[in-house]
Amino acid sequence: LKSVSFQDPRQLRIKRISEDKVKNNVLDLFLNNVNYFSDIIQSYQFSKPNYLNCEVRNYLGDIRQLRKRINLNNNTVDLIVTSPPYANALPYVDTDRLSLYFFGYVNREKYKSLEGSLIGNREISISERRKTEEYIVNNYTEIALPNDIKKLILGIYYLNNEADVGFRKKNTAPLLYKYFYDMKISMIEMYSVLKNGHYCYMVIGQNRTNAGGKSILIPTDDFIGLIGEEIGFKYIEKIPINVQPSYAIHKNNAIKDESILVFKKGR
Repeated sequence: LKSVSFQDPRQLRIKRISEDKVKNNVLDLFLNNVNYFSDIIQSYQFSKPNYLNCEVRNYLGDIRQLRKRINLNNNTVDLIVTSPPYANALPYVDTDRLSLYFFGYVNREKYKSLEGSLIGNREISISERRKTEEYIVNNYTEIALPNDIKKLILGIYYLNNEADVGFRKKNTAPLLYKYFYDMKISMIEMYSVLKNGHYCYMVIGQNRTNAGGKSILIPTDDFIGLIGEEIGFKYIEKIPINVQPSYAIHKNNAIKDESILVFKKGR
């Protein structure tokens, strides 16, 4: 869709390119992609082991309401493999904007509300930002997150508050608080539905932010590990993996390191 639209495919955010750069052989491009992915799927289907011949069900919902939305009971899931959003690293709705519009999942009226509802989104109103900042400062000791996470969030808030920075930098601390709080709720849901003695695998990456002129690492993988231990998981290990090329090309938003986090329910 990007290659046959006015959207610059090199950009995550919406950026228009000139009309003469848009490809017009839409049908050929589509058929080439269909054939390419069809070959991959067929190759996998014919080579997969027998234990993968099982029933598949798909559900659409919010992991923060996992048990409520798809009627999952506690201690019923054998395995969790997931890659949650990263800490305010990417504009997720913008990256899939054309697909969302094309297939009718969202329109202009619902676009902002969809973006605001996602874990790891980068949008927050001025009033909500100020309310969250006030809560972080005045209720620091009561915030139900590991101390390392709270310390980083508060440090970023003070650095940006004392510097002349734009609105996106000012949003960083409140958005990080929202992200890690949402991730804790998500992990509580995953922990609840997972069977005792079974495993959860999460692919997650680190990223950086600039606060008050200082480059600061956001070690999301380590922080997710702390959250997992806090809610009862046994944190088995962190396995480094290569960064996805699709992320690496966007240097300003580049995710430098990714890891597979391995958790076990029960000791």
